[in-house]
Amino acid sequence: MEQILYCNLTSPYARRVRVLLRVLGLEQAIQEEIVDPFTSPRNLIDRNPLSKIPVLVDGGLTLPDSSLIMAHLLDQAGEEAQRWPARRGDWAAAAELTLAEGIIDAAVAIVMENRRPESIRFPEQIDRQTATIRRVLPRFENRIGAQGGTASMAADITLSVALAYLDFRVPWLAWREDHACLDTWLGERVAQAAMQATKPPDGPH
Repeated sequence: MEQILYCNLTSPYARRVRVLLRVLGLEQAIQEEIVDPFTSPRNLIDRNPLSKIPVLVDGGLTLPDSSLIMAHLLDQAGEEAQRWPARRGDWAAAAELTLAEGIIDAAVAIVMENRRPESIRFPEQIDRQTATIRRVLPRFENRIGAQGGTASMAADITLSVALAYLDFRVPWLAWREDHACLDTWLGERVAQAAMQATKPPDGPH
């Protein structure tokens, strides 16, 4: 049965799936095919007309979104405690996961806006997304400080990837200065094999 993950090496959406593959021991079972979604290559758009990554082809099933892919992989893992929070009815954990995903969404929006020609760039958009990140980080600082971690494997991976992406693409945010617990927590996470194996080229971690 064909199992292919279409991805690249810098997307945080792809990275969180790639980290999960390694945590679950599936990195040898699922082939990673590196593509550039911005050029809309035929092998990608034939499977996802949105020309977005990641995309998982699992036999006759095609999943064109990182959340769908992670939920599917965690379902296949078979352990109830590891399942996607909403799938097991844990809505508090699902809400926490959504906040972690929101950090990635906001950071990517900043990166994309900064890639526009300066004449058509909207500083207000960058400011708005920066403010979003600054509002969310204290929630996780308090959570990590009080509980030592997040409420699910999915949130743990997503938050790790989100914070590493801030260091990689939005270093001027200097998020570590006011979030000592998150700083220590991420240091432990990026040392793990799955994060090391998925480190972006030239990325800090």
